[in-house]
Amino acid sequence: MRCSAPCVTALPSASEVSATHYAFTAARNLSQAALTKTDQEREQVTALYPEAEALAEDICDTVEFYYRKDPIPSSRRAKSKRWGVVYLYAEGEPEDLEAAAPTPPA
Repeated sequence: MRCSAPCVTALPSASEVSATHYAFTAARNLSQAALTKTDQEREQVTALYPEAEALAEDICDTVEFYYRKDPIPSSRRAKSKRWGVVYLYAEGEPEDLEAAAPTPPA
C-alpha cells in the first residue's frame, strides 16, 4: 500500500533522532541563555526601582503643588492626570466630587 502523503515510520532512523536531538538541544540552550539574560536584567531593574520610585513621587508632588490653587478639585485632578498622577479612591468614594454633591434646591 502506498501513502499519498509522506508516511511516518514507527521507528525513526538514527540520523532523524540525532537531528531532532540536536534541534532540541539548541532550542534548550537558547532558552537557558534567554532565562539568564532575563534574570540579570530583572536584577538591574530591581536595583533601579527605589530611585525610580523617588523620582515618580517628586513628579507627582511637583504637579500637585503646581495645580494646588485650582479651586475646582475635579479640574485639578484632571489636569494632574495628564501628567501621570494617579488618584486612588476609597471604596464608595466618588471620583468627581462635584457630580456626587447634591444640588442645592432652587
